[in-house]
Amino acid sequence: MAWNLSKLTPESLFYLILGGIVPAVLWLFFWLREDRLRPEPKRLIILTFVLGMVSAVVAAKLNQGLGQIFGQIFDVTPVISAPSNSELLLKQNFVLGLALVVLSALVEEVTKLGAAYFGGLRAKQADEPIDSVIYMITAALGFAALENATYLTTTFLHGDQTALLIALGNMRFIGPTLLHVLTSGTLGIFLAYAFYRRRAYKAADLALGVILATALHTFFNLFIMSNEGKQIKVFLAFVSVWVGIILLILFFERVKKIKPKPN
Repeated sequence: MAWNLSKLTPESLFYLILGGIVPAVLWLFFWLREDRLRPEPKRLIILTFVLGMVSAVVAAKLNQGLGQIFGQIFDVTPVISAPSNSELLLKQNFVLGLALVVLSALVEEVTKLGAAYFGGLRAKQADEPIDSVIYMITAALGFAALENATYLTTTFLHGDQTALLIALGNMRFIGPTLLHVLTSGTLGIFLAYAFYRRRAYKAADLALGVILATALHTFFNLFIMSNEGKQIKVFLAFVSVWVGIILLILFFERVKKIKPKPN
């Protein structure tokens, strides 16, 4: 579908950035305060955030290709990004639809992990367990920032309902943004607990973290796809994410206390 780019004025672009990227940056400041005793280098934080934005593009391209592959092989309606069409695919073939939703979530979690790794996780400054959580959340917020801005831009270019745009920005602030924080933060917790463990245990913890993060992401996506009881489902999904965030904060505090075992 063609976009009417003439609608994207400098003023509207400002509000799109304000509603899409600024909320993610505000959340980033919140989480960085949790590591204020031994903060990570700003350049690595910025690099990880930017790579998180890049990972959103990579994930979108991979999921688009994945959808096309499913469509060609299984002759189904393959759409990743639009919940309504994903719901249609689930109705056409539940197993294939579920597989596509799971793989889509897996792609996003792995690309965010890649952004965190090439951003700060592999740096020598990542020298304590809590750093794993910080860099994973930073990458997740970069991912969410670009995803939110793209979502709001698409919405704006298909209609000039300013009030709707603001409402969507608020929903993205408390919904998918926190979902990305929750899933990537969960993976970061697994990496943190594996920080002082042997390589084999680290690999196992990484795999378990990716599986759990993908499962949480999949559950959220499936929960909000169905149009039946849409409002209550979205409300319950957001409540679940907030509960998850509270648990993440509690585990975050425990991670701060992890020390290497004496030989």
